[in-house]
Amino acid sequence: MEEIKQQILRTVREICHPHVPEITDHDASMLEQGVDSLDFASILMALEEHYAVSIPEEEVREMATLNSIAVSISKRL
Repeated sequence: MEEIKQQILRTVREICHPHVPEITDHDASMLEQGVDSLDFASILMALEEHYAVSIPEEEVREMATLNSIAVSISKRL
């Protein structure tokens, strides 16, 4: 799961560049830590493509933290 978390952080850096938010609390909302909603959607799409998984829309609505994204992806691998 740690590898997935590191990939999420790399994806945040790639998509949010040059205004990379500091994601330090993996249990806090990424939106509250500086990721805007459009970037958040782009991050999720990039991760789905990277891992060749599909996250159901109803689950996406409940995800907001780095840890919840990592758990969702790991369930599909």
